[in-house]
Amino acid sequence: MDGRSQRRIGRFLRGKNREDYQIQNALRARTAPVVFSELELGLARLECDEVNVCLLDSCLTVGVDDQVEYPELDAFDALLKAKEQGKAQKVGVRSSKDTSCVERLIQQFGQQIDLVQFSPKVTADNLAVQAALKHDIPIVVGADNQEQGLWFKGESKGLLGADFVSSRLLAFGNPDHLGNVLKRARKLSV
Repeated sequence: MDGRSQRRIGRFLRGKNREDYQIQNALRARTAPVVFSELELGLARLECDEVNVCLLDSCLTVGVDDQVEYPELDAFDALLKAKEQGKAQKVGVRSSKDTSCVERLIQQFGQQIDLVQFSPKVTADNLAVQAALKHDIPIVVGADNQEQGLWFKGESKGLLGADFVSSRLLAFGNPDHLGNVLKRARKLSV
């Protein structure tokens, strides 16, 4: 991870009231030492002492053979310790494909997990979704650019309905994209 987006956000936040913005950081770490180093590096790039939310990627697909890597349990322990140290207000786990690790982490850590983030393709009968609901863990749904456009039009085909989702996450690849989305949102609110 080269941290380009984090540096952009850090520059954007200079001189602004930090309380007006919610910053989420995602870590691809697999072990506790890497969690700490990735988080510290991210905070330096963001030019802040804490993030609002720090998520651990539940699985990574690596290599040409699509091998899947899961985090060790000590990786989430490290995330909890970082929260205790004031480096993150909330901690959680996210998954874009394989949700089995999310389910395992929920079973292990329960309500110590502040939120889980899924792709909009995850269905309500998914075992990880059911585990999150059982433990009253808020569910956030992230989406690609196409799905985000559908949200603004009220045409989302997301499989997790409003009964399951606590909030939706908008992600932007660059500042121009953010500006375009804000323009569309203003047009829809008029």
